[in-house]
Amino acid sequence: MFERFERSWELVKPAVSVLMTDRKLWLFPLLSGLSLVLIFAVFLSPSISTGLLEAKAEGTALSAEAYVLLFIIYLLSHLVINFFNVALVGAAMIRFDGREPTLTDGFEIALIKLPAIFGYSFICAAISIILDALEERVDLLGRLTTALLGLTWTVTSFLVIPVIVHREVGPVDALKESVRLLSSTWGENLIGQIGFEIAACAGCALFVWPAVFMYFAGAIGMGTTLVLIYAGLLVVWVSITAVKAIYSAALYRYATQGDVVPSFDDHVLASAFAGTR
Repeated sequence: MFERFERSWELVKPAVSVLMTDRKLWLFPLLSGLSLVLIFAVFLSPSISTGLLEAKAEGTALSAEAYVLLFIIYLLSHLVINFFNVALVGAAMIRFDGREPTLTDGFEIALIKLPAIFGYSFICAAISIILDALEERVDLLGRLTTALLGLTWTVTSFLVIPVIVHREVGPVDALKESVRLLSSTWGENLIGQIGFEIAACAGCALFVWPAVFMYFAGAIGMGTTLVLIYAGLLVVWVSITAVKAIYSAALYRYATQGDVVPSFDDHVLASAFAGTR
C-alpha cells in the first residue's frame, strides 16, 4: 500500500513540472473556473425562487422544478469543465509530442470534439442528479455508500478526456475505454483521486482559515474576507484541475503508446500500468 502511495506521488510531481514549463496552459482551467462563477451567478436567483438552495442547505427533498434547474446547472457546469479540460489535454499532448502548443490549438481541438464533449457532459450531469437523488433518500450509511459510488465514477471516468482528445469516439465508447485502461490500476488511481482531494482540502484551508482569523481579529471586513476566500478557492480549483488533466494525459499516452512523456519516470509509469498493454 505504501508503495502505491509513493508511486501516485511520483506521477503527480512531473505533471506540475510540465505546467510550470508551459505556464500558458494554466489559462484553460482559469477560464473554466471563471465561467463556472458566471454560471452560478446567472442561476442564483432561479435557485432561490425554486427552493433549490434552501433544500440543499437543509438537506430536504427537491421539487420537480428544482431538479430540472439543478440538471441544467450540472449540464452547463460539466460542459464548461469538460470543454476546457479537452483544450488543456489537447495542448498538453502537443507538448508531449515535442511541439509548442498555442491557446488556439487547444480551443480548436475542443471545438472539433464538441459533440463528444456535450454527450459526455450530459452523462456526467445525469450521474450527478442520480447521486443527489440517492443521497437525499438514504440514511448516514446510505450517504457513505453514495459517496463511494461518486468516487468510483470519478476513478473509472478518469481517462475519458484524453480518450476523447486522442480518438474519434463518442462519450460511451470513451468511457468504456477509460474503464478498460484503468481496470488494472484501481489502487493507484483511487489513491491518486484521494490524494487530489486531500491536496484540495489542504489548499482551501491555507486560504480560508487565515482570512477567517483576520476577520475575527478585526483586521479585515466581511467583504474583504469573502473576496479572499473565493479568490483562494478559485486558485486551488484551477491548480488541482490543471494538474489532474496533465496527469491523466500522461497516463493515457503511456498506456496506449508505451512512450514516456519527458519528466515522467519510465519505471513509475510501467508499474502503474503493468498488464494493461
